Amino acid sequence: MPTLCDSSGAFPSGLRIIQPRVGDEKSGLLPAPEGCYNSSAQDFETRYTYRLNLHSADREARVLNTLAAGRHLAARLLAAQLVVALVAGALFLLKGRHAAMAAAAGAVLVALGTALMASRTLTRGRPDVVLMRVLTGMLLKWFVVLGGLYVVLVIWHLPPLPTIVGLVAALAVNLMALKFKEQ
Repeated sequence: MPTLCDSSGAFPSGLRIIQPRVGDEKSGLLPAPEGCYNSSAQDFETRYTYRLNLHSADREARVLNTLAAGRHLAARLLAAQLVVALVAGALFLLKGRHAAMAAAAGAVLVALGTALMASRTLTRGRPDVVLMRVLTGMLLKWFVVLGGLYVVLVIWHLPPLPTIVGLVAALAVNLMALKFKEQ
């Protein structure tokens, strides 16, 4: 474990130790240390060295996934879902024009929902705000998908089997893209 004190036994200049007020023994604040080897300094060192991030090597940002990587993944996912929509529409063209429109519409609904969710969630902000954006993005995606299914099946009277096949094929692209994303 790296030491908090330098070779002279003093604390670094950028670190401030707040002394408790007189008669304030229960404040939980450590008294100002006189050197590196008293019990307060050692206690301070073991409890707060990593929390305060005092070492310059620890100051670099360490994230598992950046926003740019998320945007690239979303763009690849959206492109793959639109390709699946074209392929599903072309395959169901053998069954007729309405079946082809239904299969393509089912896949496009998922692609549209994914695009809306990505635009909502891949933004900067405080963690609580970002979590709410993820949740609202997911709700927005499923409202679009379910509302679009209602429009396709009930209002436009397109066949349900090609619609569901296109929808499931586009959702399968989600699983494949997340499974094989670049490391």
